Amino acid sequence: MGDAMAQMRRLAILKALDAASNGSMSDMYLQAALEQLGQAVPLHVLGRDLNWLEDIDLLSTSDMAAGMRLVVLRREGAEVAQGKAYIDGIAKAQRPG
Repeated sequence: MGDAMAQMRRLAILKALDAASNGSMSDMYLQAALEQLGQAVPLHVLGRDLNWLEDIDLLSTSDMAAGMRLVVLRREGAEVAQGKAYIDGIAKAQRPG
């Protein structure tokens, strides 16, 4: 069950970034966006997911002031969010029909 939840949360992260006007937001705004999508998690869990997604080049992060991180969606991450690509470990997005 935990693995399925992590897969759905990772997809929610990519979808939230894909919906952002410039494909980026701070980790704290991303945490709030996930909560609105029913995927509320503590910041340390979000951080683990961000590290995992960064390790497979779907997004990038950089340190900001006050201990926050800027999260930027990469093209490959957008393709997963939009259902154009699938990666093991992330729930499969439904493509609009």
